[in-house]
Amino acid sequence: MLFFVHPYLPILVHCNLLLTDCFTADNIFIIGYSFNDEHINESIRMALIYNKSLTIHILDCDFLDKLELKYFSEFTNLIPDQNPERISENVYSYGNTFAYIYRFKDFLLGKIKYQNE
Repeated sequence: MLFFVHPYLPILVHCNLLLTDCFTADNIFIIGYSFNDEHINESIRMALIYNKSLTIHILDCDFLDKLELKYFSEFTNLIPDQNPERISENVYSYGNTFAYIYRFKDFLLGKIKYQNE
């Protein structure tokens, strides 16, 4: 018996699961992502459109310097407040999005107090 598996099948399955998870999640944590992959951005975009209770948490020590503009250019009409409110020294709120200006090590060590917990 001969079977053919499409070479991109695992990626397509993963993207479908990502989209489904984004639709049903209360919180999405984005760590170390540059917002350069259109497939992932589309999943985030659809989640923001259809999941009104969604909160996005972005953990990146360079968010304000490198990613803030990229993030809002991707999701410009979907983020209710693009003027950040400083919650603490390293945490900014953009309505349903929180930016945590920390390193990944801080995440692993549990040093971050997440909003909406």
